[in-house]
Amino acid sequence: MANEPSWLYPSRPVDRSLRTRITRFLAARSVRLRTIVPPVLTLARELRRATGKNTIAVTTDLVSAWREHGIEPRRFAAYMVWELPRDARGGFIRATELDVFQAATMNAEDHAVMFDKAAFGEHARRHGLPSVSTLAVINRREGTDAGDVVRVDESSRLAALLDRLTEGGDVFLKPAVGKHGIGAYSVSQRGRVRDADGREVSTSELVESVFAYRHPAGAFGYVVQPLLASHPEIMALTGLTELTTLRVITAVIEGEALVLRAFLKLTARGRMTNNFLGGTSGNLLANVDLASGRLGDLIGILRPDNHFAIERTSTHPLTGRRIGAQELPAWKEALEIARRGASLHPRTATLGWDIALTAEGWTILEVNANWGPGGPQAASRSGMRPQLSKLFPEYFR
Repeated sequence: MANEPSWLYPSRPVDRSLRTRITRFLAARSVRLRTIVPPVLTLARELRRATGKNTIAVTTDLVSAWREHGIEPRRFAAYMVWELPRDARGGFIRATELDVFQAATMNAEDHAVMFDKAAFGEHARRHGLPSVSTLAVINRREGTDAGDVVRVDESSRLAALLDRLTEGGDVFLKPAVGKHGIGAYSVSQRGRVRDADGREVSTSELVESVFAYRHPAGAFGYVVQPLLASHPEIMALTGLTELTTLRVITAVIEGEALVLRAFLKLTARGRMTNNFLGGTSGNLLANVDLASGRLGDLIGILRPDNHFAIERTSTHPLTGRRIGAQELPAWKEALEIARRGASLHPRTATLGWDIALTAEGWTILEVNANWGPGGPQAASRSGMRPQLSKLFPEYFR
């Protein structure tokens, strides 16, 4: 978190002591080094297998993309840049560019709602958006109104609350302020607890973790929601029991809500959450054609001994279901829900919507103020700069 832009969080008193500043400086540099300097030999070996080129050719191409277009080694691997002609590589935008853009175009009131999942749940309910409900909030000491939901502020009460809530079905717990599925848990009606990686943990471990959770933004606690299941047609398409979700990137131009990109996020290797994390999570993405809802090939780390280089396949590596060239059901409804949500925030330029097709129809899970360029660019293997430069020429060239 140390290197994230300050605009992501509401204003709070800042510890400006020399010791804290030195600690944060070193932490930021450490994160930066780990991001841009992966194990070069490991990366080159994986890229050699993926591309069929020799090590010298792979390394030369990697360095060229980094020097000429700022595509860092990990991103080079995640975006499958080796497949692209050199004149197309400048089209990729970096996360830092998006941070600057979002800081300049994000409405403060919108951000206060979107960065806090409990607040967004109440916002969606008030505006009649089809969204996952909030059953309870846990250890929530700060934040705006979360609505008329159960509140638990003592760790000794959480296990009993979960027993009561799971009488109506499995539940899902996640930090009200957080990302990448970090800190998420599911609890089944039988009391089985799983973390974001799919590992079984005890109820006591869950309770301790939830009440120990801290975020730089403040004590916004956890939210408890029903654990949604994919629509039977999505399960038949993917072969997965874990929830499959759709990320839709929207923009509002002169009051009109537009859809810029969309991609499907699928779990793999037993994980409960489907965050991509540049492919390193083992999860998979598939681009979605906006006109038809047709899926592209899956992309992800497909070889068991790979750590960085993603590749593509038309079938899910675990379920064997053919994904590429299939069409998502009720596609127009998915686009309409994303546009409807975006139109409620005309003073904010772009947003990323996570929605899922359940038995009740398309449902909004959350909205992302900082939606990250990695997923949409990796899924489509094409940069967003040309698209964004037409809409926002003052920020993207």
